[in-house]
Amino acid sequence: MWWNSIGKYHRLADPKKPTSTFSLSLGKQVIDETYPLGKSLTNKHLVELATKSGQQVDAVNIILTASDVAVEGFCRSRCGTHGSSYISKTGTVTNPYGNGYFQDPKEAPLEAASACPGVYGKGAYPGYAGSLLVNPTTGASYNANGVNKKQFLLPALYDPSTSSCSTLV
Repeated sequence: MWWNSIGKYHRLADPKKPTSTFSLSLGKQVIDETYPLGKSLTNKHLVELATKSGQQVDAVNIILTASDVAVEGFCRSRCGTHGSSYISKTGTVTNPYGNGYFQDPKEAPLEAASACPGVYGKGAYPGYAGSLLVNPTTGASYNANGVNKKQFLLPALYDPSTSSCSTLV
């Protein structure tokens, strides 16, 4: 369902392009526990770290930091960041046009996942994330299952065809 919402943005951007299914595979992982850029990272540092993996084409690079690392603006003005790099001439499935997915108006665009703040499951409202699954061992909430029984909490995406937030559960 989450991937279907992503596909709608692809079709809106280029309606003449044939519909295809999306797939992901795990690529090269880089683990560096030496704090090569220190413990206070800027946006420029994030780009440097994301491109460190050997400049893979069409890759989604995810940077996870230790709890003692501060990232510019994190948990103050944003809870994450995304972007594209000059290295790849095509975007990845979640950011194929280099600017994320946005709903209109163009003068004040709102990213597809940011359009549904705090919505993770059905019945969500301000202060309540919605009806979610709960891991009985850890007590952590989740709404998506991944490979090897990994559990994730993915934000709702704005569905351009229904003009509403689309959740997984």
